[in-house]
Amino acid sequence: MCRKAHFIVGCIFGKMLRSEKWVGHHQEVFEAVIAVLRALIPIAKKYPHKPKNSMDTLIHFQVKSFLCNMSLWTWCDMISKDGIHDKKPSLVAFPIDVFVPTLRRLGMMDLLDEDWNMYGSWDQILDNIAQIGDVPLSRVNADVVLTEKSNFWKKARNSSCCRRMSRNYSFGDLPHSAFSILASAP
Repeated sequence: MCRKAHFIVGCIFGKMLRSEKWVGHHQEVFEAVIAVLRALIPIAKKYPHKPKNSMDTLIHFQVKSFLCNMSLWTWCDMISKDGIHDKKPSLVAFPIDVFVPTLRRLGMMDLLDEDWNMYGSWDQILDNIAQIGDVPLSRVNADVVLTEKSNFWKKARNSSCCRRMSRNYSFGDLPHSAFSILASAP
């Protein structure tokens, strides 16, 4: 599902925003992308984190991972200039005034990026968004709080990732099961 969203937003909508034929529909494209992002919020609310119930917690983290990936590849495709589009900008102004509050809300729910490592903390995301807009990006008090939280989440997740890796590959050695897999490979 995430790959389908990435294909629709990145490839199809991206080409539409850079095409003269679709200029009349650019506002509708932006509205569709923002609607996709806003649709993730009620889904996340249906699966809250309940630490006392292990099954609900497991489902919460699976849903959260899916929603983070959906969110990331939706908003990331809108602000990136990649090889698919030959680094061409959109033909119309990006609606930052509608886009940023939606991203801010997703960020407060920790749904922008699962590990906050694609663009970095919220402040770095805002800096990247400011580069694509023609209008200066105004910051609000919530941005300071979200930057602090996103920095904390990023460091905590990087730390836990490093701990997982150190347990799985102690001092660069592969676990014994990996040797059997490698030995059986053609």
